[in-house]
Amino acid sequence: EGAKALSESVFLNSLESLDLSYNQLTDPALESLAPAPFANLKSLRIRSNYFTKDGLLHLANAPWLSTLEELDISYHKIGARGVGSWLKAAQMGAMRSLKMAQMGMGVSGAKVLASYDFQGTLKELSLSNNNLKSNGVKALCSGTVLEGLTFLDLSNNQVGLEGIDSLLDSR
Repeated sequence: EGAKALSESVFLNSLESLDLSYNQLTDPALESLAPAPFANLKSLRIRSNYFTKDGLLHLANAPWLSTLEELDISYHKIGARGVGSWLKAAQMGAMRSLKMAQMGMGVSGAKVLASYDFQGTLKELSLSNNNLKSNGVKALCSGTVLEGLTFLDLSNNQVGLEGIDSLLDSR
């Protein structure tokens, strides 16, 4: 109800940043937000809510996602398949900061993320608490996702010496 009312608000055209973290948002809430007329939205934070990969797929089809510069979807157990489905559908040509902490990605999710083309716009990437281990870091280094980053958070991923070596050896 609240998300639907927000999506119909006349104030959305001027809104540049929206933080709906910790609000128990579910898939229907994201479905209501996706078609909202966010003409100037640059930052969306929806961390630690109750949506699933299905809710994230609703956002992938949002017309304003392509102009969003910052997105925080952390603390949702979406998993590698969910992240993969979302990335296949999402158009994030202006994304500068992406926070995906504790998403249950693992090595498989890192492989999927590594292959996504951010067109050189991504500058900050947070992947903490995703159980990436050294093989996940190797996967990230094998793709283009790390190119151009100025900030990378891999905390609490048990990357080990092999993961550090992969980062140091990456192009």
